[in-house]
Amino acid sequence: MKQSSSRVVAVILAIIVIFIVVIASLISTGSPGTPSIMTSTESLAVLTFTSIPATSPATKTVVSAATSFSLIEIRDSKGISMMFVPAGEFPMGSDLNAALAECKKFREDCDEGWVINEVPIHIVYLDAYYIDKYEITNKQYSACVNVGVCDLPTESYSNTNTHYYGNTTFDNHPVIFVDWDRARRYCEWRGGQLPTEAQWEKAARGTDGLMYPWGESLDLNYANYSENSNNWANVDTTVVGNYIDGRSPYGVYDMAGNVFEWVADWYSDTYYLNSPSSNPKGPDTGQLRVLRGGSWFDNYKLRSANRDYSEPSDAYNGIGFRCARLIGGAATFSPTSIATATVSSLSPTITATLQVFVTSPILQTATSLPTDTAIVNTPQLSPTVQVSLIQSFPAPGSQAEGITSDGTNLWLTDNSGTIFKVAQSGTVLDSFSAPEVTPQGITWDGSSFWLFTTNQFFIYQFQIIGGNTQTISSFRSPAEVVGGGLTQDMAWDGDSLWYANQFKVYDLDTSGNILGSFTAPKNVAGLDWDGSNLWLAYNDFPNNSTLNIVNRTGQTLETYSSPIFQINGLAWADGYLWVLGMDSLGGSPTIYKLSISN
Repeated sequence: MKQSSSRVVAVILAIIVIFIVVIASLISTGSPGTPSIMTSTESLAVLTFTSIPATSPATKTVVSAATSFSLIEIRDSKGISMMFVPAGEFPMGSDLNAALAECKKFREDCDEGWVINEVPIHIVYLDAYYIDKYEITNKQYSACVNVGVCDLPTESYSNTNTHYYGNTTFDNHPVIFVDWDRARRYCEWRGGQLPTEAQWEKAARGTDGLMYPWGESLDLNYANYSENSNNWANVDTTVVGNYIDGRSPYGVYDMAGNVFEWVADWYSDTYYLNSPSSNPKGPDTGQLRVLRGGSWFDNYKLRSANRDYSEPSDAYNGIGFRCARLIGGAATFSPTSIATATVSSLSPTITATLQVFVTSPILQTATSLPTDTAIVNTPQLSPTVQVSLIQSFPAPGSQAEGITSDGTNLWLTDNSGTIFKVAQSGTVLDSFSAPEVTPQGITWDGSSFWLFTTNQFFIYQFQIIGGNTQTISSFRSPAEVVGGGLTQDMAWDGDSLWYANQFKVYDLDTSGNILGSFTAPKNVAGLDWDGSNLWLAYNDFPNNSTLNIVNRTGQTLETYSSPIFQINGLAWADGYLWVLGMDSLGGSPTIYKLSISN
């Protein structure tokens, strides 16, 4: 038995060696992969596949290929890119001797007191989350100021520029002179929060406990910082994302240098001695808040485990921030789904590498239901119903988000702020400006439209008169769902408004009051009313989507397999189901006409 097992192992090892040789030949002849970014605002799955240069600098430590090559990115409701960090454990903190030795490379006067707050190394488990790909910029922050939610930075200058904030030259530089409360308020406006100290550190150094986001040595090619911490008169911020080789294992930029970043936690220099091993959130109270990442004016504080702090009211020209967002519901990404989704869009070099490392933890499930979720029953697929594709045509605009029908024509929302009137043949008949920017779900009640927009999370009732949209009423979406979801769609049942946000489906009156609600078993991708029941669409990557008939209480009556890969919206018209969707990850928005019959 042992000899037979040994032979099997030997054969398997031989096959692996041959396969690696084949891959090596592909890598030696193939060209580096070109980033393939598939965008979909507020839908799960913007996938970004980024290649690592064939010859990495000597100081750069290339981490596992899955974290380097297979990154998951979304754009939130404000159009801001966020990177996915999967659930799991990572080593947090520092070894005292290693941290002290690295600090002394830059400051001879560095002593144990400077790094003791990072000790000891301890294993921490975190739930999955998203974190901003870049530090928040002046332009992004100004959007919050312009709508009256955020306060202006306390100063408008930077270290070398008298006019920094409000100067278009520096739109894409990190916002500075923001205290902790300003940072918190901005992230909440985005539907997120400041990252915890643990979330920030994992996003910066990955699961290998890297000294810096890119590896074990500091390098001016990877981050913006002053070589001499005592002489930084001519140093300042740079454009965010300027150092591509300085990305973290999860594809996050500027986690070292440029500006310090506020995190959510109160600071305690002894917190690591007894901090929780699962999802730590810092001390319950304190007088100082934690800062992470170092900045443009020093070099010895750029290590990923370095802990700094400041009073919450402090606002300096070297402090900025980024936001995070917990996973509230998302499709499951299995190793097979990533490999299948990427084979056609990656160069042979990258495809081969992905196939070798396809079982990395980065590709594990990104889904977690809220703890208070009551899952409704989900019957098996109905074998007696035929779902047939009748026709399809490209959706107008650059990024279609919602669809409805007035009984004759189709109406689509586009994230650019446009509403398109489209004939059932696919001809665009007209276009109008939406009542508000970033429109998402839309529905028709027989005389007027209802539209959800992610700008301030308002629902608008409006009509189109004389070629212009005229608002009849508006109200803020229910407090429980403000900023909480990755999808928003709407439906009208003849008496009230239905609003889907992530797992939750709400029945609202025309003033926005909640009449009822239920929790769906999956993240709702589309919603409409067929005259008797609700239809919900779920995206089931890597498989095609499914369609579900549910009653007003959320009980699932039927479940059908859909011929469409990804659904963004539903609309019933003349006995047919019209679907806004895509045929592949990163595909072009398309309108599909489906026939559903026994």
